[in-house]
Amino acid sequence: MSKAQHDRSDMETIEDPAFLRSVLDTTDVPCPACGYNLRGLTTPVCPECNLRLVLRIGLAEPRIGAFVTGLVGISAGLGFCGIMLTYLVITIIFSSQGNTSKPSLLAYLIIGTCVGAAMLVGWIVRRRRMVQARRLGRIIRVVVALVLGLAPPVIILCVIR
Repeated sequence: MSKAQHDRSDMETIEDPAFLRSVLDTTDVPCPACGYNLRGLTTPVCPECNLRLVLRIGLAEPRIGAFVTGLVGISAGLGFCGIMLTYLVITIIFSSQGNTSKPSLLAYLIIGTCVGAAMLVGWIVRRRRMVQARRLGRIIRVVVALVLGLAPPVIILCVIR
């Protein structure tokens, strides 16, 4: 495989059916498509879903794109709320009147920052589940993380107007 081909692919495929059989003779491995246990397989096709199988060598954690996308969405919401909260607190402290014209904004910012911090911790703690989830599960988790992570800034921007 040339350097250019290697750069485009993060996995190396082994097409030898005999080698695949030798690996599956002694190892419990689920089918990547349907989860069927492939131990003792005699052909390079899953008997459950009839999809062709090959051995691949790749990165240990190839599915981190969804994790990083959710992390960015949550962090963006947390960062916005944190910066706005810091600005509002500094404004209140150094204001000659000592009060704010929008006390509800302070409450929204505190809640948004706390929710964002809790989501960020939960997202990082549950990283392994995210990486191991099937494609649809990852997509759903990322969409929920983006919506919940970016909801507080949207709500706050609506309150400011």
